Amino acid sequence: MFSSYFVDLLKHDTGKIFHEYVQFKRIEIAKNWLTKTDKSILQIANGLGFSSSRYFSLLFKRISGCTPDEYRQPN
Repeated sequence: MFSSYFVDLLKHDTGKIFHEYVQFKRIEIAKNWLTKTDKSILQIANGLGFSSSRYFSLLFKRISGCTPDEYRQPN
């Protein structure tokens, strides 16, 4: 019962299901690391528990609209 309540509350508050919310938060952390550290894309992907840097980059682009390299580039 609690888990159902939590899932419903999360969906109501964020508009995302649990899995989407976790992915979104991981990408937010990645954005911070991309701008504030000199870690490589592979180091960031590994540090956030992604299975590969390729999957990380694909998910990053889907959520952010740009690749991690593009995001890191100064405007």
